[in-house]
Amino acid sequence: MNDAFDRLYTEFSGKGSLPVDDEFKAAASQYFESFIGSVDAPAAHDHYFYGFLPTWNFLQLSERLGIAERLWELAFEPVRQWEQLTRANRSLTALRNRQCRRVALASKARAVRRQQ
Repeated sequence: MNDAFDRLYTEFSGKGSLPVDDEFKAAASQYFESFIGSVDAPAAHDHYFYGFLPTWNFLQLSERLGIAERLWELAFEPVRQWEQLTRANRSLTALRNRQCRRVALASKARAVRRQQ
């Protein structure tokens, strides 16, 4: 994630653009994935947003408030995508688990019937 932020700072410093592109989104997604189930997840999520503070502070001090607001929209974009994907994956996992339980119960019921 640090490399992705370094690239973001370089692009902003050199070109004035805020490139939250697919590469940055992939780095963010991988970063969030690495903390699933970890007690460090809340701090890691905070750390992600802290990464935007230097640029945001600069924009605010420069009174470029529209771009400063856009920065937070860009910051949340990868988060929303990751949350949607994670939610969908959890739903699929829950569905698979329910199906596996049904199959196991049906198999168990057949075994019991055969024994009777």
